[in-house]
Amino acid sequence: MGALMRLSRPYGFVLNQCPTGRTPTGRRIEGAVSLLGVLALPFIVQRADHQDAIGLGLGVAELDPDSKAAELINQL
Repeated sequence: MGALMRLSRPYGFVLNQCPTGRTPTGRRIEGAVSLLGVLALPFIVQRADHQDAIGLGLGVAELDPDSKAAELINQL
């Protein structure tokens, strides 16, 4: 992260394939946001629509614009 800070440019990290906040790992990831301050929100959690879209060569918003997966991408 030090190298990124020396660039003097804005940056952030997008986490994808995250477990949901209902799991212990998901809660730990959510807690990391306050520590690092550079994680983009929302985290992109594991959803079947992501896998289906990749298999078809589409984005999740193209596959199903009303899905929870598409909602996360639109929020990001």
